[in-house]
Order: sequence, then structure tokens, then C-alpha cells
Amino acid sequence: MLKGIKKATATTLLILIVVVGIMAYPLPVNAQQYPTVRIGFLTCPDSFYAWLPKLKGWDHEFGVNYELVRCYTGPEIINLLLSGDIDIGQLGSTPVIITNNRPGTTLPVVSINVYVTAVHEFYANPALNATDLRDLVGKKGAFAFGTNLEFMFRLACKDYGLDPDTDFELYNMMPPDAMTALMNGEVDFAGVWFPYGKMLADEGFTLVLNGEWMCDWEYGSTFCPIYALSLARPEFANEHPELITLYIALTLRAQEYGREHLQEVAEISTEYLQSLGSVYSVESFLFPFQTGKFVPIVDIDGMLRAFDEMVNVFTKQSQFWAEMGAIPEDFRDPAEYVNSTFAVDLKNIEVKAFNSIQNAKNEIQNAKAAGKDVSEAESLLEQAEEEYSKMNYLKAYTLAEQAIDLMAEKPLLSPELIAVIVVVIVVVALAIAVYALRKRRKS
Repeated sequence: MLKGIKKATATTLLILIVVVGIMAYPLPVNAQQYPTVRIGFLTCPDSFYAWLPKLKGWDHEFGVNYELVRCYTGPEIINLLLSGDIDIGQLGSTPVIITNNRPGTTLPVVSINVYVTAVHEFYANPALNATDLRDLVGKKGAFAFGTNLEFMFRLACKDYGLDPDTDFELYNMMPPDAMTALMNGEVDFAGVWFPYGKMLADEGFTLVLNGEWMCDWEYGSTFCPIYALSLARPEFANEHPELITLYIALTLRAQEYGREHLQEVAEISTEYLQSLGSVYSVESFLFPFQTGKFVPIVDIDGMLRAFDEMVNVFTKQSQFWAEMGAIPEDFRDPAEYVNSTFAVDLKNIEVKAFNSIQNAKNEIQNAKAAGKDVSEAESLLEQAEEEYSKMNYLKAYTLAEQAIDLMAEKPLLSPELIAVIVVVIVVVALAIAVYALRKRRKS
């Protein structure tokens, strides 16, 4: 019997040693592998926040992988989201309102990136001596239907007392094609956004309408502001909300970087877009930034303020589209698809990271005053501050908390480890008792 008890005890002690060893020295585990995030984008200069994180390798720093999908118009991005071919799409306001008023369709707005009202323009053949749309009645025009270009055209026509459907001969063309058609004399006027507007201006074509001009018009004021924003596929947002939050952080980092390093961003972007077949130059890329055509959102507080105003703006714009018959008269409340949840989550993480960094500074200062070695904690704090500056707030928070943990007085055995030891001792005692009872019955 004594031999059996010794055997049971030895086995149990071996288990205890293994458990303690695992808790003291955890086995390495693979880092969480995030799925690839497929992003649909337009080749407009203001969309650089889509490709810059990929080209700079920031997506991998944040533990994600961007797959970039080049698109030509907002409606194309909408179709790719609905078909499940992309996860996030960057586009303008009009397709968002139209789509979210389709029966059974919801594509939530998850981030707001730039105010772009001034970048939408209409140019005319200089031989026509036109000064505005009224001089182009009966002429051929081209622009992308279902986009903000159609929105501004219809609003301007309303202010001018024109009928957009009968007073013009209109063709549905994407901006680069509309530009080419105007240059070739196939149409008399064209609606475009940058850089194509700059290219037409450089060739001597006449600017007859700019979105910013309309902001104090009776009907045209509805066009102001227009946002460049991001939609998410609902299934993706529900399954991976953390990836939406990381996406917002990366777009903000790109915007902030562009403000400080615009020339570099222009050169990187021009090379990338030229590789996709887009007709770009560094100068045409820089022009709308240098002339204030874009108003980027560079921090989370600015984005949250934009979310606050968006519902009212979208309500006003929805009323126009309802009057046009493009959406129902009892149109959907934009609050149902304008979703600031992910931006709020990012703000909460930012606050936690900031507070942890401040706490780490205090703990390190106190420990240093007590004569402790704080070099390792200082290194972690430095890394945390660097990640915070990159808007990688979750990593910054983790590093700051690790620095704080190093400053804490820790017992030799943690409460968790003590609990495990107690459980194992109880198991040993029960095993011995059961073994002894069985031997007694047999004898």
C-alpha cells in the first residue's frame, strides 16, 4: 500500500511541477492572424489614405493586411460591397444616400475622412464662351450618373430654372472618359473631379461650375458639405469590429502624415497611380491640397464632430433626392446607417492609452526616486509613446501597462499560481484517500 501511495504522490507532484512550469514560463503562442481587409478606393488625390498605409507598410505594423481594389466611381464601390468583393469602400455622399434607401439594404458609414465640396467641377469648350450652365442649354454634356457630380448638376439646374433631363443631351461617363470626350470635341461640357479638373484648366477649358460656389445658393446650398467617407460591408463590420477601428486609426495616421509630408505623399501616390494606368503628375496631385480644395480630418475628435453633423446634412440631401423621385418620400432616417460606434471605440482606446502612459510616467518616477532600476520600464514607456504618436493606441496601451506592471511589487507566487497549488494538493490528498480505501476493501 505504501508503495502505491508513493507512486500516486509522485505522479501528482510531477503534474504539479508541469503546471507550475507552464504558468511560470508560458508556452509561445502564435499572434492573432487578422484576415486581409479588402479596400475599394477611387483614384482621387484625397483618397491617398487608402493606399498610403499599404505602401508605407503601416497595415502590417497594425497587424492587418490591406488588399487594394481600384474603382472608378462610387456606384461601382457600392456594387462591390453588396456582392461581398470588398470589405470597406471609400466614396462620396450621394451613392450612400441612394443605396441606403433601397429596400432591405444597409451599408453603414463607419468613418468620415475629408470635406470635398470644392473638388467637383464642370468645364466647357472655350469656343462656346459659356459662363454658366444656362449658356449650355441644348448642348452635349458628360458626367458620372449617380455620383456627386449628378447631384450638383441637378441642384444648379434648379437654381438656374433649367430642366436637367430635357435642356441638355447627357451621357453617363466616368471622369477620365468625360475629360477625354470634352478634349476630343465629342461633348460640349463635362463634369469631373480632381485631378481631371486641373488638367482641363491647364488645357484652357472654361470652368462653369464649382461645388463651392453653390454653398450660398437657394437650392445649391444643399450640396454643402460633401464628404469623402467610408462604408463597410455589414457582415464584415459585425464579425471584425476591431478591424474597422484599426482602419480608422490608419486613415487618420495617413491624413496627419500627409499634412506634414505632402510632397513625399504626392510622389509616392503619383508613382502608384501611374502604375494603375491613371494619368497623373505630382503637380496635379498637389494642386487641390495647395489651393484648399480638400479639408482633411486628421484626428479622432474631428471625425466625431463630423459624425455629429452628418445626420442633419444627409437628411437635407435626402429631402432633395426624395423630391427628385430617386428615393421614397418617407426616406430612411440617416441615423440608421450613420454609425459612429467604431470611431467612438477608437476614441476610448486613445483615452485609455493616454492615461496609461501618464500612469507609467508617474510609477517610473516614483520607482526611480526609491532607487530602483527602471531601465526596462523606461524602454517600454518610450515604445508606448512612439506607438501613440502613430495612432496605434491599442499597442501603446499594452506597452504602457507592461511598464506599470514592472514597477509593481509582486509576490513570489501569484494568486493564480497559489490557487493551482492548493487544488493540486487537494487532488493529491483525495487520490491518496481513495487509493487507501480501495486497498482496505480488497484486504
